[in-house]
Amino acid sequence: RDKYAYRLMLKKEFDILITLNCPNIVQVYGMEENSFIGPCIVMEFIKGHTLAEIIQSKKRLQFPSKTLWQLLSALEQLSDRQIIHRDIKPENIIITEKGGNVKIVDFGLADSDNYAYYKHVSGTNPYIAPELLLKDKPSDCRSDLYSLGMLLKELSIKPYIRWKCLRPDPNARFSCPSAVKRFLMREYAAIFVALIILLHCLLSLIALFFSSLLLF
Repeated sequence: RDKYAYRLMLKKEFDILITLNCPNIVQVYGMEENSFIGPCIVMEFIKGHTLAEIIQSKKRLQFPSKTLWQLLSALEQLSDRQIIHRDIKPENIIITEKGGNVKIVDFGLADSDNYAYYKHVSGTNPYIAPELLLKDKPSDCRSDLYSLGMLLKELSIKPYIRWKCLRPDPNARFSCPSAVKRFLMREYAAIFVALIILLHCLLSLIALFFSSLLLF
C-alpha cells in the first residue's frame, strides 16, 4: 500500500512539473524505473546552495531584489496554472553558483485542482500558511505567498511586502504573485523618479557653483 501511495505521489509530482516551463523552477526530463531505487523522476542537476545554507552561514544574500523577483516569477507561473507548491521554504530554494539565480525544487507536496489524491494537511512549519492547517479549508496561491513572507522575514528584506504576505486572513494578503510584482514596480519607479530629481538638483548646484566662479 505504501509503495502504491508513493508511486501515486511521484506521478503527481511529475505530472505537475512537466507542465511547467520557467527558468526559476527545476526542469524535469522524464520518469523512469531504476533497478536500484525503483520509480524516479529525472531532472536537471543544479549546482548551488540552498537558501537554508545561506541563512545558516549568516552570509548576506548577494542579490536580494533579483532573488525576490525570480521567486515571484516562479510563483506567478504556478498561480497561472492553478498550482500550489505548499512547501516553499529555504531548503527548497536553490541559488545557483553561477549567476545567483533562483531554482524552486521539491514539488512532492504540490497540488492542483486536477488531482484528487493527497489533499490532507501538508507543509513545513513555520512556513506553512494557517489555512493549510485547517481541514477542508480552501487554499490558493496566497498560501504560497504566506510562505514567501516567512522567507522575506528570515532574509530581513521588504518589510511591507512580508507584513502583507503574512496576514492570517488570506483575503488580507496580496491577491497573487503578479500583484506583488506590480507593487514592486511602483516602488522601483518611485525610487527612479527620486534619483532623477536628486541628480537634477545636483547638476543645478554644480552649474550654480561654476557660474559663481565665473562672476569672480
